[in-house]
Amino acid sequence: MKGESGMITLAIDFSTERRSVCVTDHSGREATAIVEDRKVGALSLIGKALTDAGIDREEVELIAVGLGPGSYTGIRAAIATAQGWHLGTGVKLAGISSVDLMARSVVVEGGFAVVVDAQRGEFYCARYLRECGTVRPVSPLEIVGAEVVNELAIRFSPEPGKVEGPTEAVFPDPKELARMALAADEFVEAENLTPIYLREVEFKKAPPAREIH
Repeated sequence: MKGESGMITLAIDFSTERRSVCVTDHSGREATAIVEDRKVGALSLIGKALTDAGIDREEVELIAVGLGPGSYTGIRAAIATAQGWHLGTGVKLAGISSVDLMARSVVVEGGFAVVVDAQRGEFYCARYLRECGTVRPVSPLEIVGAEVVNELAIRFSPEPGKVEGPTEAVFPDPKELARMALAADEFVEAENLTPIYLREVEFKKAPPAREIH
């Protein structure tokens, strides 16, 4: 039976080393499955959450996906799972920034930043302000150098060991992902469910084949 407050939702975030899934009817039946092993497949993790919640696969009405930025391979796997599910059942789809999602898990009052490793000595960074329990962004997500991150007084990251200086750990909460997707009430077409990736994708042309005489 559908929850009184919304659609039965499956939330998936694979943007960090901590892969997480939540399935909820928003009124009672709910379960999460979390692993820190990229070898664990999406379907097995989803299957565990569905079984623990007592929700059948056919009951899912909305799939919410964490779009990153972060692990490009993990995010693509989550998106592909959601798109395949949509193709087979017509389930609604929603995408949420994983950085915004992590910011909602920070409980400190005042200003802070969420920082994600972007490789090449750079970081994805967005600044937020938490007042009276409400979190709002104060700057857009951008790619910055380590020198900018070092100037941030309070920062959180899913990989704090990759950030120089005091940095607290934070991870996407799949329960919050389900709530945010339902509250946003903005669904997307399957082909528009894409990773958040601020860099232009680079393609290198392969060198011509060597001729063998």
